[in-house]
Amino acid sequence: MVHMTSRGAALLALLGEVAVDCSDAPALASLARRCAEIARHFLGSASLDDRLAGSVAFATMCAVAVAGWQLQRQARFADADRAKTVVARYFAQKLSEVTGVGLVTIEGNQKPAVRVRGAHPRAHRR
Repeated sequence: MVHMTSRGAALLALLGEVAVDCSDAPALASLARRCAEIARHFLGSASLDDRLAGSVAFATMCAVAVAGWQLQRQARFADADRAKTVVARYFAQKLSEVTGVGLVTIEGNQKPAVRVRGAHPRAHRR
């Protein structure tokens, strides 16, 4: 059981492992590093409102990073299963081509954020 006093150590360790292990999938490694940056921000100077506002997007980013990492791991050990290799490669490629989600880099006093580019809130209404 992870205690609340760990200050995110388990999550940061997991994301670090994902980033290192996905060196052959740069988009996944980058996503894991960005997740770790955001986690450190949430644990550090982020207000409660910022943490609540970004929680769903952050959880989604972490889920995508970990799922992609697991696909990469399966593909490495799938000797005769070409399908696993193809799925892992496709996932990593598509992640690097995603145009709807942009990750803002932390520089200076900027806060990490997830934003949707090119999507208009009314675009999906009928």
